[in-house]
Amino acid sequence: MNRPPRQPVARWLRATALGACLALSLAAVAPAHAATVDGISDQSLPNWDGGFGTSAFARTFRDTWVASGDIKYARYVLQWNAFTNRAEEPYAHYAQEFERWWADVRSLNLTPVVAFYNYCPAGRVPRACATAFPGPPSEAAYSAAIEGVLAKFRPATVEAWNEPNDDEVSEAQAAGFASAAARWCASNGCTPIAGDFIDAPGAAAYAARYIGDLQAAQTAPIADWGVHPYYALNSSRGGGEAEAIHDELRGVARTTWITEIGAYYCDHGAVVGEAQQKSRAQQLVTELAPELEASHTFYYEILRANGEQPPCESGSTQEDSALYRPDDGARAAASVILAGGAPAPPEGAREPPESAPRLADASAPPPPWWSGFSAALG
Repeated sequence: MNRPPRQPVARWLRATALGACLALSLAAVAPAHAATVDGISDQSLPNWDGGFGTSAFARTFRDTWVASGDIKYARYVLQWNAFTNRAEEPYAHYAQEFERWWADVRSLNLTPVVAFYNYCPAGRVPRACATAFPGPPSEAAYSAAIEGVLAKFRPATVEAWNEPNDDEVSEAQAAGFASAAARWCASNGCTPIAGDFIDAPGAAAYAARYIGDLQAAQTAPIADWGVHPYYALNSSRGGGEAEAIHDELRGVARTTWITEIGAYYCDHGAVVGEAQQKSRAQQLVTELAPELEASHTFYYEILRANGEQPPCESGSTQEDSALYRPDDGARAAASVILAGGAPAPPEGAREPPESAPRLADASAPPPPWWSGFSAALG
């Protein structure tokens, strides 16, 4: 579901302090049986409030949820050849945005988790992308591209490929990518995560073939596996196949990571509402994550970049799972996902100025608000 970083825009800053707007209270505790959300999958982070370094929300995030140890991980989905093709756009921009994210995450002392992906396979043109980006032509090409990134940044955890069953990647290709990432990690001391399946129709069968391809390649067992149970959580999608994927991973996965999940406030342009979003957030931590035996859960997303208006308010048909509004006020679900993230008081909502960035030009590759998950579903 993570989207490519936005194209360069003139940043604007909002100077109003968060103070009462966030109404923080660290006394809130999750039920004893609830799962813990210990990571964020939000690559808008460098552009919170127009810029991480000057963001009041970023300071609150650091001083509250990071300092308390509630949030330990931050995840980024990187265009697989962004650094290999850095001499040309938009790859140069993608590489620069990743470097900004990396610096900000390291300043928070969070553990970075890096996943690789193709932002714009051919099937997303023209719905979500103006131009298709090539995928890895071979396992060797994939290895060369990611090893350059991994050698430079040394992330502790590496996801071989984000949502391969929704990114025009065959099971055999995806298994090959997982093998390559696992080999690099075995020699360089990182944790590889295989799978990263979204629970769309057909996902369990895809996972079974993927596992078989890994075993046929005689790849050393990979203990950590990822799943994105969007369908299971957001009922308008249908039941999904999260449990069936979990069944396929029995005896294979030692540790299951929900490396990305969000409870929808807005679904395909229709407002679901704060009450429903909060209810789904409660379902995530009290039912879904425990049922999937998830050791780690990463939430997508916290706050949209640059004061960007939510999709339902901007005329877009994209999903919106953000916990905070553009004015930094909390939605009700924040109190479930982030300890102490209480709803904002009725007063104090701040509208961004008219000069604030909205939607990207349709010809720009790909739009800043684009989401791989929602774009693929149309």
